[in-house]
Amino acid sequence: MRLNLRFPKVAVFKSRLLRKTAAYLVKVSDKKDEDQKPEIFLYLFYPKTLRHHIGTFYLQSPYIHAGIGIKDPKDKDVTVYHASMIQGRIIKNKLSKMDWKHDVFELKDRYRNRIDVQKLKKLLEQSVGKPYGYSQFVYAALTNFPLWRPLVKPIAAEVETEGKQCAQFVKDVLEESGVDPLPQYASSVILPEDLAKSPIWKRPS
Repeated sequence: MRLNLRFPKVAVFKSRLLRKTAAYLVKVSDKKDEDQKPEIFLYLFYPKTLRHHIGTFYLQSPYIHAGIGIKDPKDKDVTVYHASMIQGRIIKNKLSKMDWKHDVFELKDRYRNRIDVQKLKKLLEQSVGKPYGYSQFVYAALTNFPLWRPLVKPIAAEVETEGKQCAQFVKDVLEESGVDPLPQYASSVILPEDLAKSPIWKRPS
């Protein structure tokens, strides 16, 4: 007489073990992909010349300049892209070569996952050499005069020109890549200090 022995509990255990193993492997794979993504930073620079100090006094802002940095896992240094008023165009520099006091803000993970990184890199590289937006700078400065800034800035319209000022450049490339750091404002009127207040960044420690 043959006994037909079944072990349902063993089968259930094996099924649960396989599901947990598969879930763990997916989690590990996702973590590996996350680690391979480049880090994205906001750099806000303090005044270092008399002209800079006059500008920050006029705007009642601690920062005079802004740039966006990107660092691939294989890189040792951060590449900073920024619209330079002095050079009159958008340029890129290695952070280690920039002798300029700054604060650095890192993009939060949940926003980094929403960014189209390849598009961001392409936009940054394509922007290098394009002209600085002097008219945009004047427009932002007038709009942000402290006496009327609270009333005028939220309703100020976008002004389309070929060049961009520094904070506008950072906002536009991020927005085109999937994350708008300041949807409540037209990019033409934002200042470096406004970027610091965006919820997408980790505050510097």
